[in-house]
Amino acid sequence: MREQLIRRAKELNISDIGFVSAEVTYDLCLSLRGAEEKNVFSFLPETKTVIVCFVSYYTDVPGSRISRYARGKDYHIVVKERMEQLSELLRKNGFLTKVFCDAWGLNERYLAQLAGLGFIGKNRMLIHPKFGSYGFLGCILTDCRMEPSEPLAQKSCMECGACLRACPGRALSEGGFCPERCASYLTQERRELTGAEQEIVFASGMLWGCDRCQEVCPHNQSLPETVIPEFRERLISEPELLDSDRMFRKKYAEYAFSWRGKKPLERNQKLLDSEKNPTKNNIM
Repeated sequence: MREQLIRRAKELNISDIGFVSAEVTYDLCLSLRGAEEKNVFSFLPETKTVIVCFVSYYTDVPGSRISRYARGKDYHIVVKERMEQLSELLRKNGFLTKVFCDAWGLNERYLAQLAGLGFIGKNRMLIHPKFGSYGFLGCILTDCRMEPSEPLAQKSCMECGACLRACPGRALSEGGFCPERCASYLTQERRELTGAEQEIVFASGMLWGCDRCQEVCPHNQSLPETVIPEFRERLISEPELLDSDRMFRKKYAEYAFSWRGKKPLERNQKLLDSEKNPTKNNIM
């Protein structure tokens, strides 16, 4: 079954696949929030193996103020579709499955590390040895017991510190990660930003998301481009914000930046188009 899944993943243009024993990783798989009711294993108590997939989305298209991950079709849709197609092979052979993509109850990055798909960098992202950190993760819980993958011999990044220095909000540090100072997090907030938060968004130069820590990473140089059509075609460089919120959501329904509506993007656009010190301008 394991080899069949590897072959099928290749047919689906899934960049890499790995396997983790559920018994060994039960605690690790729980949500970082720690709430028992958010234990994803409750969806499939019979789980024996967690299948982890890495799907590259990298394209060498510079100059956009939208983060690379959000320029193509919404990864939640694309990755989940492929994971469902992959899990169909298991179901046809009588096994139970449950598919997750960007799930709150799975610590996907650390599962991927255990599955041999990469190592965790100082930017707190999973870095694949071939595809870098520009990748989405998907998981399948199944009651099919399979041999687990071996983690990579390389356990950490080059630790050059480039990502820490490049972070506009200094959200990254040797001691951890502060999401409240992350430009990607702030660009997606619908509320009014504080002066300090405006400075961070302005420094990032982004309407949605932020790629600074990835762009400077030495592991992300000379990467192969994704072969996934949905991540290569109809890429959005900058969405139009002239329509009503309802029309905006409808027009860009297949893109990840549309889920909060156009309000955050409008606010960020006004901020980026303001003078150099945004806190001294009436931009809100």
